Amino acid sequence: MEKEGGEQLDLERLRMIEIAANIHRVKIMMELFRSEGTITSLSRTLGYSRQLVKHHLETLSRGGLVSKRRVGNMEVYSITDSGRIILSEVLKIHAEVGRTSSETRMPVSEESKAKPSVKYVSVIAGTVTVVIALVKGIAGNQPLWILGGFLLGAFIYVIVSKLIQVLT
Repeated sequence: MEKEGGEQLDLERLRMIEIAANIHRVKIMMELFRSEGTITSLSRTLGYSRQLVKHHLETLSRGGLVSKRRVGNMEVYSITDSGRIILSEVLKIHAEVGRTSSETRMPVSEESKAKPSVKYVSVIAGTVTVVIALVKGIAGNQPLWILGGFLLGAFIYVIVSKLIQVLT
């Protein structure tokens, strides 16, 4: 198949990239790049279930990206040369996409830098109300102040949160 500029598209390479372009498969291939592994060792290292690792290893094996061999009663997997090349390409594509998306983002203004602290205003408003009611309730031996303070604090938290969402 030919693309613009007369270059040939390598359909097999594209198929391999498509197989490898899955976060679980990339992590498995990266682990196999470091050293060979079994389903059990990979599932422990990556924190995945054995079934998930087996499924992805079978897919990678069918795609020619990993190979397996028997050692006693175990199946040991390793990344193939094609797998190393495709892993490199997938990681390169990921880096380029990340770089491109960061270049297209809007520059951070001074106003937007201050926004993360605004989200704590609702928490502070609710907490202050609860603390004041708690102190007054304990000092005056009035449990209804404590209960009312918690309810009012929760209500103020919700209202202030909604106001911040609307205003930002």
